Parts: sequence; structure tokens; C-alpha cells
Amino acid sequence: SIANLVNLEYLILESMSLEGPIPDEICSLINLKSIQIGNNLDISGTIPADIGNLVNLKDLSVYNNSLTGSIPEGIGNLVNLEKLVFSGNDLTGNIPDGIGNLVKLTELQFAKNEFSGMVPDTLNNLSSVVYLALNDNHFNELNSLSGMSALNTLSIYNNNFTFEDIEGN
Repeated sequence: SIANLVNLEYLILESMSLEGPIPDEICSLINLKSIQIGNNLDISGTIPADIGNLVNLKDLSVYNNSLTGSIPEGIGNLVNLEKLVFSGNDLTGNIPDGIGNLVKLTELQFAKNEFSGMVPDTLNNLSSVVYLALNDNHFNELNSLSGMSALNTLSIYNNNFTFEDIEGN
């Protein structure tokens, strides 16, 4: 079982034709610094609810899979994250406000999902983010991102924003 790998720091499972859900046991591997699970179109299910237990993570990149459901609230516990990528899945709902706790982030990618609603104001806490990708979703409200002072790339196309949303930034 993967849960027996208690000293594991880097878990890279990319382009492996993996199937089924991400095992909940991954959330017991508290020494993990990086999880990269990408380009496995048959990975399904949800992001494990206890993902917030992995407080040593610096990179959580789970992209180009077939994950559904919403981002667990516990994501806000991952205060050491520098890179968070959930692009290219079928994730829904809102971005949790707890994302604003992740003040060490430099890269945040939620592109190509089914997210909707308002982009949370708490993104303004993320003054170190250089790259923000929210494109290809169903967001309909974008408040000021003026607190994201390091931002040099903003990708927000293919959403439901108005010119008023964009002019406010």
C-alpha cells in the first residue's frame, strides 16, 4: 500500500494511464513535498477530502485528469504551497476562500474546469503569485486583484465576465 511509504517526499505519477480515484491514503503521507498527478485521463472521483493534512506540500499539481466535485475546504491548510495546479479536470463549484491562506503561492492554475460563481476576494492575499490561470470556466464575477502585486500573467478568457469586472482590475 502507498500508505506504507512514510518517508516519501515526491510523488510523480504523470502520463501513466492510471484509472480510478486518487487513493485517500495519500493524505497520510505527511512528508510529501510534491504531488504531480497529470495526464491520466481515466483518473476519476474527487480530490481527497483530507488533502489539507499534507502541510509540507510545496507543489500540488493534479492536472489533465477527469476529477469531479469541488476543491476541499482543507486546501487552505497547505500554507507552504508554492504551486497549485488543478487545470484540465471537471471540477465544479466555487474556489474556497481558504485559498487566500496560501500566501507562498507563486503559481495558481484552475483553468479548463467547470468552476462557477465569484472569484474570491481572498486571492488578494496572494501577493507572490506571478501566474494566475482561471480561463475556460464559468466564473461570472471578478473583483479587484490589486493585492496580487507580483502578477505578470493573468489568463481569464472563456468565462462569463463583463467589461465592468475587467475594468475593476
